[in-house]
Amino acid sequence: MSDIARDDWGRPLIIPEGGGKPVGYSRWSSYGDVLEDRYNLEKWKVRTAATGLADRPDLLLSVAAHRDDNGQLDRLCDQAIEAAKGSSAATTGTALHKLTETVDAGEQLPTLPASAVADLDAYRAATRPLTVLAVERFVACDDPQAAGTFDRIVEYDGTRYVADIKTGSVKWGIGKIAVQLAGYSRSVAYEPATGARSRLDVDQDRALVIHLPQGEGRCSLLWVDIAEGWRGVRMAQSVREWRKTSKKLAVPAKEVA
Repeated sequence: MSDIARDDWGRPLIIPEGGGKPVGYSRWSSYGDVLEDRYNLEKWKVRTAATGLADRPDLLLSVAAHRDDNGQLDRLCDQAIEAAKGSSAATTGTALHKLTETVDAGEQLPTLPASAVADLDAYRAATRPLTVLAVERFVACDDPQAAGTFDRIVEYDGTRYVADIKTGSVKWGIGKIAVQLAGYSRSVAYEPATGARSRLDVDQDRALVIHLPQGEGRCSLLWVDIAEGWRGVRMAQSVREWRKTSKKLAVPAKEVA
């Protein structure tokens, strides 16, 4: 598959179904963000940044020097989160996620830390009832305009399902996950070079989350209601459209009839 071209906001550029100039499509992985309660996540980020600044006096000094430069302050906060190991879990999770592809391909794993071996053994055991049919395929949906890459299509008991591997907590984000998987299930496989589309033929009522919490040596399968997730997609679509028009809700008083 060809590389995915992206716009200045990182959105994949998709050739419309009828042809024409590529259009920036939203990412399915974040489409449901507008519906999510982000209170706990934002609090975590603030705490982690504060811890990082306490551990890195040089960053704290730089904050004082650039207190009127919002762009630089954003970068310093990101560095503070990194300093507090705020991204280490994401880095480990990404690596573990990649190694599951090696397992599914039946290839030999490299030498790994014991905790990763235990995680992958658990993954292998939990997914034994599943037949992997596709790995990391890019898909696009024209209504709404959204696209992304799903982790797996699997077959279980004669039915094909979209499946997603999650290495972090799913406690707070299952609504967003349902929106994401519902979007994948109603998308089509997309070839960036030509704009060609092909059906996935997967179940649109249920999808699977393969929950592999890193470092815990366990893995479980979760059914996700993506029929309800699609209702969330439509709600998110309405919110996004309203936000585009909300900037025009007020006009100078002199122009009011």
